[in-house]
Amino acid sequence: YTTTVPNGKPNNTYSVQFTGTKSGYNNSPQFTRNVKVEKKQLTISVTPTSTQTKAIGESVVYTITVKDNNGNAVSGAKINIDDGIIAQSTQTNSTNSNGEVTYTTTVPNGKPDGTYSIDFTGTKSGYTNSSKVTRYVKVEKKQLTISVTPTNTQTKAIGESVVYTITVKDNNG
Repeated sequence: YTTTVPNGKPNNTYSVQFTGTKSGYNNSPQFTRNVKVEKKQLTISVTPTSTQTKAIGESVVYTITVKDNNGNAVSGAKINIDDGIIAQSTQTNSTNSNGEVTYTTTVPNGKPDGTYSIDFTGTKSGYTNSSKVTRYVKVEKKQLTISVTPTNTQTKAIGESVVYTITVKDNNG
């Protein structure tokens, strides 16, 4: 005899009772066996783990890995995401056979400087959701600097020209 725990069955202990019967015989004593139903717990890891500093138009790609409470990769899980950068909640595609899926967020035009959180939670039918994992993105506008040459005072007569060379750089050089 085989019994299968159906999807959606709550965590609990359930009894299965067995009795042998046949016409012309006394029934056998009844035996009870218990089945403890426990959903497996999802755990997730999200990389990169450190706060990412990005400017408008730049992106961060996160890799999310989902495992069960035994450390096995879980395929077919989805990740619920609350993305503070774009002020939107979304869900990823399903994890692959390695339990991995990626999520990309891009700093939108006009986003004020500041640090924004992104929350990740793993979910799959038949499993208990993972704990929330939070990552941070610091939005920082690029800084421009200029240099002007020549740097010293130029002495010229009326009608003569001064040629200045102006170099503009961002904080990446």
